[in-house]
Amino acid sequence: SFPAANFDKAIAKGEAQTFIIDKKKKSFNCAWSNESFELWLLFHFDNQVSAIGRHDINRRLTALLGFKYDKALKEIYQIVRDKGGDESLALRRAQNLYATAQRPYSQANPATHVFKLVEELNKYKK
Repeated sequence: SFPAANFDKAIAKGEAQTFIIDKKKKSFNCAWSNESFELWLLFHFDNQVSAIGRHDINRRLTALLGFKYDKALKEIYQIVRDKGGDESLALRRAQNLYATAQRPYSQANPATHVFKLVEELNKYKK
């Protein structure tokens, strides 16, 4: 629903940003998904290796969850867990797909980089 070049430029611009923490230069990573964030949720239940649109992803999530998926669900993480979603499977599926994703990223459908954010957040789990 937007020019592919905008998607690629946004990722490149985000990853080019740097900042200093404790006198060390750090950079950003972008947690992106193509075609939508919901691909990350789908990976908790099912693998997806061929191109898929966001509306089809939402339909599949609706079927898997047993109710109409809504992007605004604040408790989606808990719902996915309660419905049997498997984060470790989602991580592996996303990693495998990302490793073979074509560049530029706008052409990589399906692909998600959200797994990197989740890996980082998981370091802080108690």
